[in-house]
Amino acid sequence: MRLEFLIVLTFFIAFAGVGVVSAEEVIASGHPDWSPVMLKAGDKIVGIGPDLVTKVMDDLGLETNCSYSGPWDRVQVMGIQGDIDVIVAAYKTEERQKYFAYSDSYFDDPIGLFAAKQFAYSGKESLLGHSIAVTKGDSYGSEIDEFLVTSLKEGKLTLSEYPDVDSALASLEKESDAMLYSAYAGRTAINEAKFKNVKEVAIVGSQPFYILISKKSKYVELLPQVNNLIALYKGNGELDKLIEEAESTGYL
Repeated sequence: MRLEFLIVLTFFIAFAGVGVVSAEEVIASGHPDWSPVMLKAGDKIVGIGPDLVTKVMDDLGLETNCSYSGPWDRVQVMGIQGDIDVIVAAYKTEERQKYFAYSDSYFDDPIGLFAAKQFAYSGKESLLGHSIAVTKGDSYGSEIDEFLVTSLKEGKLTLSEYPDVDSALASLEKESDAMLYSAYAGRTAINEAKFKNVKEVAIVGSQPFYILISKKSKYVELLPQVNNLIALYKGNGELDKLIEEAESTGYL
């Protein structure tokens, strides 16, 4: 009787252990309005980034929960604190690298300049003497970020920060001369009738997107495997397929 009990107990413990592993869930999130890579849809973050992270983690035997976690600046703070394991996409900055491990890049994102009035752009120096709208917590690549901060300190331009893209776009009718934002997401936003006067006037640069894993997450040790899978998907066409699916879904 005791032997039978031990056999049953051993069987239960073994399968309980498997259950714990299979139930492990990677908590992910991202920017709520940066299509086609990441955007809010109900209580979820969807797009190329979430699709890629979900596929990577699935191939590593892990489930992924990619939920809307609030504004972009809050998402980054949650990642720094370890409340979020993975941010599905972000540009690379020195500040972020203090708190996150970066994957290899997987998507090049063009950065657009938008204006409601005529704006001649021939390089970043064209921004001098103007009032530029930006969105809170966003980066436009190290070169442009540094140029904006330095020019602001020197009094060569005005920089206004807004909580979301709608507020930044609305400012173009009044106080702002131009707005920096993701070209793809900005094109989607200006399709709304209320922004009918806003046009994309230039592409000011392009930045690669990376998966970020919080250095406080236990999953940070998976970075080499994550990079191996990204390389695999690039080589076998799976990444291109994810991007094509984003286009057909309407994220682009």
